[in-house]
Amino acid sequence: IVVDLLFKGKTLKGFLGLERKLLGWSLSRAKLVITPSRQLETLVKLWSSEVWTQVIPNSIKIQNKMHQVKDKKFDVVFVGRLTKWKKVDNLISACAKIQCSLAIVGTGPELEQLKAFASNLQYDIEFLGERNKSDVVEILLQSRIFCLPSPAKIFCRTSSFNNRAG
Repeated sequence: IVVDLLFKGKTLKGFLGLERKLLGWSLSRAKLVITPSRQLETLVKLWSSEVWTQVIPNSIKIQNKMHQVKDKKFDVVFVGRLTKWKKVDNLISACAKIQCSLAIVGTGPELEQLKAFASNLQYDIEFLGERNKSDVVEILLQSRIFCLPSPAKIFCRTSSFNNRAG
């Protein structure tokens, strides 16, 4: 997405050029493209002006309860699948360095390695495991900061939970 914005109007060579052509071709064949945000809808229309789009927000509906939670249980919270590319180990290192409380919500292939890493740092983290949507919202409400250290995701489902929580 970002690459296409940066190079709009320029000739792309190699794999990026092929990828852009395939994306344009597939969009032109679709009857409808559903996007989770207006921003992504705008990008899709830039790629193919002939495509019909519809926005269906990728979020949950809750009341804004931010004012109801006065005492925050966690300084920082991460919510997501625990994979290497999400850089949760960097978040653990940073929080350990400044000694702030950290909660990690989620499971994945890196769970045991992250627990061992935190243990080696002698840093106590609350690994809360997989939780349902309402639990995630409550945990976010009990946290001062939501952090998504992944360099790859610009916007994701976890961000929409956080936006809804305030």
